[in-house]
Amino acid sequence: MSSAGPAELVRACSDIRGLYGAAACSIARVTPEGDALRFVASDGAGATEIVGVRMGLGRGIAGFVALSGQPLAVGDVTRDARFARDVAESTDYVPAALLAVPLVDEAGDVTGVLSVLDPVRDDGASHLAGRSGTAAELAVLSVLGARLSVVLTATEREVGLATLAGDDELLAAIATLAAHRDRDAVRATIVGLARIVEEG
Repeated sequence: MSSAGPAELVRACSDIRGLYGAAACSIARVTPEGDALRFVASDGAGATEIVGVRMGLGRGIAGFVALSGQPLAVGDVTRDARFARDVAESTDYVPAALLAVPLVDEAGDVTGVLSVLDPVRDDGASHLAGRSGTAAELAVLSVLGARLSVVLTATEREVGLATLAGDDELLAAIATLAAHRDRDAVRATIVGLARIVEEG
């Protein structure tokens, strides 16, 4: 597996990819001009190829999420007209399924997108299509994305993320996952994000 981007963002991608047992995880930021997304960090399949790629806001599933501000779970990308196959093919890895959530700043503006490619359950099932628990998977990723926004903006360092390791609401959401993901793994991921903030 490869990785690319700033060390702290790669670590976040790696932690989240491991949590979901995914093939890859990436972070794209909205450009200063506000008209495009640029992939700035990734871990897993196609990581070195995707970092630096720029595409118009609204293009691809990540672009849709950035434009709409809505999280999205796609169980079969071949059935979704929004999927930018050419971009995926340019990385030499075309996912079958993905999760994508917006990264939102304090003002409520979308600043980027967090994507998880081909998440798998603990039983080895590889697709999101037709399985229960997808809403919970997306909800948890949205929470992690919100925490990652803190890492990206570095505006709430004094709040810290370590307390989230004991966040009952988040851990309760984890318990509903169809994949029965280990709470300790989720806790470790959140603590990892906290550490990035503290070290930043």
